[in-house]
Amino acid sequence: MRLAVCSSKGGVGKTTTAANLAVALGRRGRVLAVDVDPQESLGRAFGAVAKGRYDSLAALLDDPSEEARAMIRYDVAPGLDLLPSHPELEHVAIRLGTAGGLTTSVRRMLKPLQNEYDHIVLDTRGISPA
Repeated sequence: MRLAVCSSKGGVGKTTTAANLAVALGRRGRVLAVDVDPQESLGRAFGAVAKGRYDSLAALLDDPSEEARAMIRYDVAPGLDLLPSHPELEHVAIRLGTAGGLTTSVRRMLKPLQNEYDHIVLDTRGISPA
């Protein structure tokens, strides 16, 4: 099962919900938590932040030839792995969003990992309404 925790507003508990959901699901199977927020809140919640841009989701979305498994933090909690974010994701997301490919890029990046996990939980960013 793939779950995205989202809201159009920041500060409503998306990260808390995603983290708790991932931990609860991790008790029943393998879970990959994906931090899709450039603020890196989900990574910080598990004490696993990217060391740099090239060690995060930003690099995977910017260069699809990168290997996702090399950037995953394994066993940050029982049954739970984490793919961290990085502030550079903001620039990558704007570029991909402008081209209409942000969601497609995330889906493409996750596809090779789907068979390794029972659940994938995505913590998204809050988007301010225009």
